[in-house]
Amino acid sequence: MESAPVLFRQLGLAERYLWRIDRISCLNTAAMATVSGVFDETRLRGALEEIQHRQPLYRAAIVVDKNGHPRLEPRSACPIALTIRDCAPTAWQAEIQRWLAVPFSEAEAPLLRWVWLRGNSVSLVALIAHHTIMDGRSLTYLMKTLFAHLSDRPLKDREHAPALPEPVEQRYPTVFRGASGLLGWEKCWAWGV
Repeated sequence: MESAPVLFRQLGLAERYLWRIDRISCLNTAAMATVSGVFDETRLRGALEEIQHRQPLYRAAIVVDKNGHPRLEPRSACPIALTIRDCAPTAWQAEIQRWLAVPFSEAEAPLLRWVWLRGNSVSLVALIAHHTIMDGRSLTYLMKTLFAHLSDRPLKDREHAPALPEPVEQRYPTVFRGASGLLGWEKCWAWGV
């Protein structure tokens, strides 16, 4: 019998650590790419919607429960924000730095945004995420998946995830567990309590 999809889950130790630090200093992360030529805004919005539908993490918010524990909770009808700006080739770094410094409202989903800085012949696109839910590698994978969708390559069935992914310490237990328990994270987490 197949288990029911996870509708919410507590943040793992690493996620809680990043979440606490983000409350002091914005920890957004980004993946960027340059794009030659033109792509259609309507197709881009459709691709973002399709991919967001396939992965609950891309439409999750961080909600603090009545006991003060943060958890990921997927929402419905929360499109990924798409900002389109005309930008000179020399101004993109300042523009991306500005967007990286804009905190996400944790209780609102999604914790992702897409910034498209249009140039005359080359554009810069950036996926920006709350670091609690994604890192550079996962953002790069998401961008690759979006470009595959925009170039009409079919998305694989395995790319549909009905549930939230487990915390990193559950995915890679040998990295986080030693003979006496959790390595390193206990001390970092205890400091923040």
